[in-house]
Formats: sequence, C-alpha cells, structure tokens
Amino acid sequence: MSKIIVDQIQKSGGAALTLPTSDGASGDIMVTDGSGALSFASGATSVQVSKYSKAFAVTGSTYNATNKIMWTDVLAGVSTDDILIVKIHGRMNATTNFQTRIIGVDASGSAITTGYLGAGYNDYYEGNNETNSTTSNSNGGWLQFPGYTNAYGTNSDSYGNGMLFEYEGCPHKYGSTGGHHHRIRTTYQQNTSYTHPNFSDMAWGSYGSNAPPATWHGVMVYPNGGSWDTTYNNNIVTVEIITKNA
Repeated sequence: MSKIIVDQIQKSGGAALTLPTSDGASGDIMVTDGSGALSFASGATSVQVSKYSKAFAVTGSTYNATNKIMWTDVLAGVSTDDILIVKIHGRMNATTNFQTRIIGVDASGSAITTGYLGAGYNDYYEGNNETNSTTSNSNGGWLQFPGYTNAYGTNSDSYGNGMLFEYEGCPHKYGSTGGHHHRIRTTYQQNTSYTHPNFSDMAWGSYGSNAPPATWHGVMVYPNGGSWDTTYNNNIVTVEIITKNA
C-alpha cells in the first residue's frame, strides 16, 4: 500500500498545517490551535433527553406528607443526578391570604429546612404600576412566590381566586454555595382590592456566599399561611422532570 509521509501540509498561498504525531481515539475530531498545529480532540457529546410528567393533589398546611412529591413519584427509580430540569404547574388556593411555598426534601423524604436562597422579582399590578425588589429565605430552605405581596385566599368572596403559576428549576446543589436556580411566573389577585390581577416574574438562587439547601430529591408545596383549599379542583399540580440518559 502506498503512503505519503510528511510533517506538514499546505495549500498554495495558505498556512502550513503541522500534522499530529499520533492517532486519536475512535470518534475524535481534528482541531487546530489557531497557529497551524493540528491535533485530535473529543467530539461533541450527544445527550438523550426524556420527559416524564404526573399530576398530584396537595393538601394540608405547612410542610407535611400530604403535600410531598418525590421525583421517584413521577418516574420510579429515576436518579436525581440524571435530572436536568424540574417543572411544576398549578393553580393554588388557600383558606387565608397567602404565598405559595416550595421546600425541598432529602432522599428520605424529610423537609430540608436550612439553607439560604435569595430572590429578585418584578411585579405588575393595577395597570401600569410596577415594583421590583429582592428578598431571601433567611436560612429557611424554602422559596416562595409571589415576591411582592400575598394573594387573596378563599376567605375573600370577591377576590379569592388563588394564583396560577409556572415553576422551573434545577434541584442540584453545586459546591458549597452554588446551584439551585429557580424561575417562577405567577398570576394572582393581590390582597388590596385592586380590580385587575397581578403578573409576576421571579428568580430564586444562591444568596451571596451563603450555603444553599442540599440537593432536592423532591418537594413539598404548601401555603405560608392557612391551609390549602381543595374546592373546585384547586391545588392539583403537574410535575414534569426532564432527564438525561434515561
């Protein structure tokens, strides 16, 4: 078999390219360092993504077993390490004016009640009014929404229509202070008798250099006051997990 033995190749008028001295691994691609030296490197990794969802009814007050949802409740045997994103959607209503809280649970299903999370929010209310601010959970482990004020509960005959929300988050803790990105969009009627509903965007995440909660293996969804009112199919949430290599 014939072969050409050279150290460099060059197109007429182009740059001289130095060939690598050894072969790469199977599937490697050839790359340049920008100065004419060629070498082998790993190609892009293809990640398979799968989605699983299930609906749950949450009841009761504060955090307890009746409002607990484990990732393995959505997909039996799923590894938390394989979860990329968790999405939760629902319409919540409580017996008093309230904010919705989400707190993580550990692998045993117990609430993780310590860890700092901070938030920034943007809230539109009563037409052109707008408020922006920040908040934190004071090392309580939870996040809550909306950030600006309470939603009317069913204790208000006129405005007690609860809140509609979309939550998206990463349940993993990275290092001592990183991880736990959460994004929430909420529509609700604030507890000050305005005619029009509020619209809120909110993001929770690491609070400065403070330690965030541990990796979540599930959540508990509960009101910060009163208890869930399950009339008219309120407080039924859809939980979706998006996994890799499942």
